[in-house]
Amino acid sequence: MLLLLELATAGSGVSVASDLTPWVLEGYSVILMVDAEPWRVGLEMWGMNMPTSLVELNPANVDKDWTRRVDLALALYVDHHLRPDNAGWHVGLAFDALRSTVQREQQSASFWSLELLLRGGYRWFPFEGERLFVNPWAAVGPLLALEEPEVGGVTFDELPFQALATCHVGWRFD
Repeated sequence: MLLLLELATAGSGVSVASDLTPWVLEGYSVILMVDAEPWRVGLEMWGMNMPTSLVELNPANVDKDWTRRVDLALALYVDHHLRPDNAGWHVGLAFDALRSTVQREQQSASFWSLELLLRGGYRWFPFEGERLFVNPWAAVGPLLALEEPEVGGVTFDELPFQALATCHVGWRFD
């Protein structure tokens, strides 16, 4: 957070945004970003229900009736833009700490996991001279459970590696 404040006071652009995916999955997303061209640093707080199809991407979780909610996730993004105005293509890293609750048979357990993502996307300002932006992006990387939650003698297994795609929509203040 101090890095974001330091960049913001150095005359960089500040943006607020939200990730669209959590809203579709009964969740939330709030993002604060600071542009220090050609870099962009962001901090996001998010949560959402995970679809059963994603929970069961790990074969160890198939047919065990798990549900999962990411209650709170904190993400740090560091992106490098290929254009000097921080529009267009970007590549970067994301680091997330996730607090999740898994449930089956009316019982639940909570656990922390970490993910490190290599990401890339395209930040598009659709209206000339306007500050609204759309930023679709995709990422891949490892996912590490810090605990092994167990409910009714059955252990939930975190997917060891994941790929994802989503879209941020926001407003840039200069």
